[in-house]
Amino acid sequence: MNRIRGVFIVICGMSHLTGALCDRPSEPQVRQSCLSLAQVSKDLWDNDVNRIATGDITLNYQGQVSTSNRTDQSSHKLFSHVNENKLSGPTYQTFLSLLDNYVPDKGVKESLTSSESSENTAFLNAILNTRVMNVLLNYLQCRGFVNNQADLRSVLTKLWLDFYPRSGTSTVNDTSGFEHVLAGEYKSSTEVNGFHSWLSFYQKEKAGQLNYYGYVSKGE
Repeated sequence: MNRIRGVFIVICGMSHLTGALCDRPSEPQVRQSCLSLAQVSKDLWDNDVNRIATGDITLNYQGQVSTSNRTDQSSHKLFSHVNENKLSGPTYQTFLSLLDNYVPDKGVKESLTSSESSENTAFLNAILNTRVMNVLLNYLQCRGFVNNQADLRSVLTKLWLDFYPRSGTSTVNDTSGFEHVLAGEYKSSTEVNGFHSWLSFYQKEKAGQLNYYGYVSKGE
């Protein structure tokens, strides 16, 4: 899975989907022995043995564009090199298997086949078997948010994989946390919504399904 260190941030940032995990008014009292949020974030990073290292990816930024300029300023792909040997592990492979399980069009009801359900289970099994998730589990247990790994699995399923309407006025379950954030979806015929995963971007670019125009700004 790409950048598993972001798991806790995703959980808190999407807690409105279940109204639970990081809602301060209903938080149990913090125990003195619990790690600080800063420390647990560091531990998540330090224990992410599957993460991509700097030398595993080479980006070709090429021309700069603005959000209002849709002219292609790059004649080559963004990714000029990715060490795909790093993508052979179970967290990456099970993540990749989920990317084609969604209909990106707004208002189209999502469904879950038995095969897709098995892929969801395999993905959760893979990430829950990592040191990153063990750090997260220990922290959430200390804070009183979950009792065991089964509770954490249930939370992750609700936050990432359960379907819900992307529009507040709709009753059509046309998206999920995973679909929006990681797989990406269409906001309109000319605009993409979500799609925050570099790995999803790379896969689509490699398959010729995406044309890189250029960069807006470079993060340090």
